[in-house]
Amino acid sequence: SPKAGGEVFCVGKPGGKRLREVWHGSRASQAADLPPTPPHLCSPTALASLLCPPGGQIRVSKRDARSWFDQLQAPASIRHFFGRPRVSAEELQACASMDRAELKGYLEAGEPADCESYAPVSRVWPMGFSWSSCVAQHALLQLCAEAGLSEERILSTDVQSPPRCDLVFGAATDDVMIFSDAGAGLTRRAAEALDAVMVSKRVERNCMKDVTDSLNATCVGVQLEDGTHLGVPAERCI
Repeated sequence: SPKAGGEVFCVGKPGGKRLREVWHGSRASQAADLPPTPPHLCSPTALASLLCPPGGQIRVSKRDARSWFDQLQAPASIRHFFGRPRVSAEELQACASMDRAELKGYLEAGEPADCESYAPVSRVWPMGFSWSSCVAQHALLQLCAEAGLSEERILSTDVQSPPRCDLVFGAATDDVMIFSDAGAGLTRRAAEALDAVMVSKRVERNCMKDVTDSLNATCVGVQLEDGTHLGVPAERCI
C-alpha cells in the first residue's frame, strides 16, 4: 500500500479547451530532499543571445515529447510514495470494465488482488512531484546529446552562450528548439537526427507541434518573427 499520496486535479492548458492532470505531491515533495534546479533550462532571457546577422535570418525547428512525464518510468522503489485516491473494485468494473483477473496484471509486486478497494500508485514521474521536472529535463538533454546537440551549443542562462549561432538549441522540459543563422536546411537536419533518436528510444513525440526550418515560431513564450526579431506571441499562444 502507498506510503504517501495526494489528490489529483486538473489545470487548464493554453487555449482554454484542454486540461492537464496534476498530482498533488506536496507531502511526498516535502519528505524528499530538495531537488537541484533543472539544468540548462531554456528561457526568454536565454534566447536574447540569438543574434541575427546583417541581412540574414534565423531559422528554427521544434520538437515536443508528448506527455513527457508519462513516458518517464519511475523506479519501483519509490512508486509507493506516489499514491492516488482509492478506487473500489466495483468502480473499476463499472467504469473500466476491469474484472479481478485483469486487475492482477496491474498490481505492484506483493499486493493482494482480493481487496474491496485499491490505492493506485504512479509508475511514471508524476507532474506535481518536486523532482519530476529535473528528471524530465535530464532525460531530454540526454536525447539531444545523442542527436549531436551537445552542451556547447545550448542556449541557457546557467552556461556561457555559444560564440556562434550556426547551430544552437534550447531545451525546456519537453520541448526542444533548434536555431541556425546559416541558411536553410541546418535545423531540419538536426531535427531529423533528434527524430531518429526519439524513435530508437521509443519516445513518442507530439507531431502536431512540429516546426521545421521555419522563420516564425513561438519559443518559450516569445515569438520568432520573420527570422529577424523576437516579439510577444499572440494571446492564444500564451
